[in-house]
Amino acid sequence: MLDLDFAFFNLINETKRGLVYKKVFLDRLAPFIFAPRLERLIKIKYISACGGNILLPLGVDNLNILPKEKQILMAQKTEDLLKQYQLDNLAVDRRLKNCLPHIFPERELIFGENFIKALAHVLIKEYISRHEVCRIIVVGTIEDFNYFIESLEQYQIPVTIQTTHPHRDEIFARQLLYEKGQAVSTSYLAPENWEPGDLVIIFDDNIRLIDKKRITVLFLNNYSDNLAPELESELAEHNLAPELFNLAPILESCLREKAGILGTDEEPVSDFFDLEEIGHQWGLWDHFLDKVL
Repeated sequence: MLDLDFAFFNLINETKRGLVYKKVFLDRLAPFIFAPRLERLIKIKYISACGGNILLPLGVDNLNILPKEKQILMAQKTEDLLKQYQLDNLAVDRRLKNCLPHIFPERELIFGENFIKALAHVLIKEYISRHEVCRIIVVGTIEDFNYFIESLEQYQIPVTIQTTHPHRDEIFARQLLYEKGQAVSTSYLAPENWEPGDLVIIFDDNIRLIDKKRITVLFLNNYSDNLAPELESELAEHNLAPELFNLAPILESCLREKAGILGTDEEPVSDFFDLEEIGHQWGLWDHFLDKVL
């Protein structure tokens, strides 16, 4: 039997068309013909990790037309594969975050949320060690967003949350300002007002190319790439898109495995500070520094 460190679950990128993919046929055939399978190995040689890509050979729309009981059956077949290969953690393509958790009710799926926040801190610390930063601008949200914003207090730099609906964060920002003395404000998204001395972190998937001028912008959304070319090239070699929607969950799963953190309720889930420290221990962050800043 293969000795694997992690499993990565994903679907195919396109929706399958044709008679066999109609709902009436999928209801009958999906658990047999389209059951999840171990598609390929994923080797991350720089941190001595080897995982298995568990592929469900359907597109998102194909999966969504299946009744919930059939979707849960597909999830159970995935669980059977995890047991077969004695794997505790299941990393998942971040783009599936809205459609998968309900069919894996007893498993914590690893979407790479803590990895991205840990990476954000690593890059912020490296950047402010080299440059003078007057303001940190955060665009978009991420899981446990309030906790992440609070964690930026350690840098003693004013923080601005910029969104198209700034009123949603106003109460939270006022609480940090008046109760904890942390300089956090909210405003409308306004790239035209970004100035030299600003460090901008973008979690929002809908913001892609921006004329950076002399502004440093760190894209940490699903479609970010060229963050760690050596690691990303390993994904590309295994026919996986070298973007953060794949890289973040895979690397978070690897770090958890190295630290012995399970993807179940048997042990507490590591937060991003723990992952940041584990990443330093394994030299993972070296692949990201100097490539982005």
